[in-house]
Amino acid sequence: MKRYAFTMATSPNQLNRERWNLLITLRNSVSPLMDTLAFILAVYGFAIFGYVAATFASYLMSKVQVEEKKETLQQEVVQLRSEIRELKVLVKSLRTEIKR
Repeated sequence: MKRYAFTMATSPNQLNRERWNLLITLRNSVSPLMDTLAFILAVYGFAIFGYVAATFASYLMSKVQVEEKKETLQQEVVQLRSEIRELKVLVKSLRTEIKR
């Protein structure tokens, strides 16, 4: 196992170079099995995030649809009440005609 010695950087460029060297060294020490496992976990994470986002979106959409349905039903109730009033007037006029 390699040991890494860290030294103080004298300039920002040297610090960046040391960070890249450490990153490259650590990257080369990862086995292909670990790469595969990391890929599988990344795909799994994206899938879970997508599932949660889709569930949340469908919940929000269902609330919107319920509100729209409620408004539609209220409009239908108003329309039916006006039709009932018209029918009452019609029935009343027909009764008066029949009585004559």
